[in-house]
Amino acid sequence: MEPTTRCRTAADLFPLKVLVCGFCRATAATGGTRTLSAEGECLTVTWHTAACPHHAADLILAADD
Repeated sequence: MEPTTRCRTAADLFPLKVLVCGFCRATAATGGTRTLSAEGECLTVTWHTAACPHHAADLILAADD
């Protein structure tokens, strides 16, 4: 049997889940993004506006100490 060099795509490794913030209801056209690994091997992208308190909290949590 011949060895193969087939690679799996990032989408195969980390299925993408796009969420809308329940507070600011931003979309890709109106907001920024936050990405994190969630629910095992799923990559989640959540959209927020710059003024959203959830976005502000993400920036605080991601800041260097």
